[in-house]
Amino acid sequence: MKHIAVLAVLAIAVLGCDISRFVKTGENSNSNASKPGPSPETKATPKGTPKPETSPEPAAFLSVLKKSAGKYPSDVKFLEIAELRDRLKKLLGKDYVDLKAKFNVEIPIEVSGDIVKAEACEAHNCGSNRYIVFVDTKSDNVNVYHIEDEVPKTFFESGEIKLPTKFAADLSGDK
Repeated sequence: MKHIAVLAVLAIAVLGCDISRFVKTGENSNSNASKPGPSPETKATPKGTPKPETSPEPAAFLSVLKKSAGKYPSDVKFLEIAELRDRLKKLLGKDYVDLKAKFNVEIPIEVSGDIVKAEACEAHNCGSNRYIVFVDTKSDNVNVYHIEDEVPKTFFESGEIKLPTKFAADLSGDK
């Protein structure tokens, strides 16, 4: 009876252990074989490592704008450039939705020196509702003029941009 009790204790101990790590499963029973390392798919990237941004760097965004003369804002996806879109949302606040909705009838982008001008108005209401966006590529500054019923509402990101004479004349209606 004493032997049965010892065998029962040993059986429980063996069954309780994870003996599968000691048992070979057919492929290669050579005990000197090295274990394979993790495959490239299973390697984890360190936590907290940021993924690269898909939007262009600010300098790239500004240089793209500077090369946009003669193109329509929609051609260069002006309001979809992440850097510009985020800055316009911050600058305009709740008025950004209005800009997005009424930036319909576009005028080709103009560049004078370091200043980029993008202009559009509300379809069928251009005389009474237009937006002009100025970007100073040198000082990285954005200004927006919303002219509604000939009354301008201004939004200056980092102060008012000193506009070239032609742009200032366009803004005042003196062409």
